[in-house]
Amino acid sequence: MLIVLSELLREDDLRMPLSQRARDALINLSTAAYEGKHLLAGSRRIFEDLQELGLDDEPSNRFKEATAYIADAQTLRSKIPAYIHVQPIGQSPHVEIVSTPSVTGQIVFNVPLDHFADSEQVGRSWLMAEHIHDADSYAAFGQAYAQRFRGFRCALRKADGHGGATPHTFESFAKQDMSVLCIVDSDRHDPTAKLGQTATDALARQETVRAHGKVATVHVLPCRELENLLPAALVVEALPEDPKHPHRVKVLAQQHRLGKIDFDELKELVKLEQVSATLTRLPARECAKLCFSTHACAALEEVSALVCSFGLASRRGRT
Repeated sequence: MLIVLSELLREDDLRMPLSQRARDALINLSTAAYEGKHLLAGSRRIFEDLQELGLDDEPSNRFKEATAYIADAQTLRSKIPAYIHVQPIGQSPHVEIVSTPSVTGQIVFNVPLDHFADSEQVGRSWLMAEHIHDADSYAAFGQAYAQRFRGFRCALRKADGHGGATPHTFESFAKQDMSVLCIVDSDRHDPTAKLGQTATDALARQETVRAHGKVATVHVLPCRELENLLPAALVVEALPEDPKHPHRVKVLAQQHRLGKIDFDELKELVKLEQVSATLTRLPARECAKLCFSTHACAALEEVSALVCSFGLASRRGRT
């Protein structure tokens, strides 16, 4: 995830002598960037200060390495749906929803520097969905979307929310780990219907964990379920090769129904286990062609961009 260091840090927390919690946090952040778990950004002055703080050689050198991509990282700040903004110690964590020329409703998680003094808070972000096949699919979309950002990749841990238990699983993960993105189906049968119980409960849990200063988001699909987002080209790629296979014949005859924001029941056409397996084996660049090249679904782009922002990391990472 993009972690932006506020200029306000230079006025207090980045002055000598460093507090122990500030020192621990900076060491952990340098390690996370070095290992490719997250992407650090900030002004060049901040990174110069970080190298002059009297930290051990290893974190100082890692901050020096990070200067190679801070300009590009700063540019991405206005283009991605979510990022973390590191504030001075003592500031209260809070979430802002802002808009940029590129993004409407950008989520900015403001957290104090000492949030990262706990090494558990710098692990890769969690991507959670109602089923592991869903999570596999979303992760592949995020990796494909990352192809747009030269020099960066999408690095995530995936979690199975276990269907209706997803809201509880999400809350449990968010209370323990640094950042969690949870994606759930709306389960709506038409645009005017109420959200399904899983989505409703997950949104309520989001408010609870954010009130405790956690970096956590629930994204409810604007259609019935993941199957409604999948473009026809991708579903066809996952079909049995036998031209006479009944499922292949059925899908080809109805492929005009695929890849739309609608509320049709498509499970008889889309076998998500096969699609996720196809996405897992496809190179990210090939996946991007299938998903975003022609007639790209706006909602698929939206969720893919969000996944990418939670997993954003440098290709220079060591993991």
